[in-house]
Amino acid sequence: MYQIKDPSQTTSGLLELSNDQQVVLIDATQGGRIHSWHSQQVEVISNVDPLTYQDTYAGAVLFPFANRIEDGVYRFRESEYHLNINEKSNNCALHGLTYNKQFEILQSQATHENATVTLRYQTKFPDIGFPYFYAIKLIYLLHDKGLSLKVEVENQDSKAFPFTIGWHPYFKSSNLKSSQLIFDSSTKIETDSRLITTSVATHYKRVMESLEAVDLDDCYGLQDDPIVFDTPQYELTITSTDRYKYLQFYTPPVSDTIAIEPVTGISNSFNNSHGLQVLDAGKDYSITWDLLLTHKIN
Repeated sequence: MYQIKDPSQTTSGLLELSNDQQVVLIDATQGGRIHSWHSQQVEVISNVDPLTYQDTYAGAVLFPFANRIEDGVYRFRESEYHLNINEKSNNCALHGLTYNKQFEILQSQATHENATVTLRYQTKFPDIGFPYFYAIKLIYLLHDKGLSLKVEVENQDSKAFPFTIGWHPYFKSSNLKSSQLIFDSSTKIETDSRLITTSVATHYKRVMESLEAVDLDDCYGLQDDPIVFDTPQYELTITSTDRYKYLQFYTPPVSDTIAIEPVTGISNSFNNSHGLQVLDAGKDYSITWDLLLTHKIN
């Protein structure tokens, strides 16, 4: 039987979805992010301790843009907008506007088959540089085969707005050097020293990316699903329902940990339009990321 505990019922102060094999912790006070996921006592998604959330964005949903906007400036429909600079080192706006928002727990349900919870954030005042009203829902579903996250966005404004979206979970391996990422790539994204896109190179091949390197921060365009993370203890398959598919991955200064980020747009997408979408007034958008987990018998 699955169960759900609200933050007042847990020692961590976080929302908890669990059964006798799995535990997922969610922080509604920090953008509704997934804090951690353990399955059969194996850490799958990590909070990247001792690094702070401010430095990692661990488990955050990235909206209305993923990655960086150069100098925090973009143009949309003949108007210029200036976002807050939250990455001072590169003078960029980084990872959207909802990662630090307080989400309300809208509803939850636990059965013998799964546990699901819906969190919601709604703008009361337009953000600096993104003067639109919107609502965003995060729907987490934990089940015997893995975990899924569905994101629903509603444009509650009288005008259209641009967006990309992404997710920033960090995954733990018992040995990252003995792990690999497998995916079908169509393009490789080239960036400058500020990690701003400079070009998109054709790159058609199946990539089996060895994770022996200690400092990775790369982005690829995907030809198709899935992304496979193969580790000594488990194999994880990640799929997305959006037609725009990119993969960003990054190794933080924490051992045996990697961010595997499915995103619909790339660095500076508000200016280069790669993956950029427009949500018209009164319209909805949704995306689902499915994570299927298979444990290995050692």
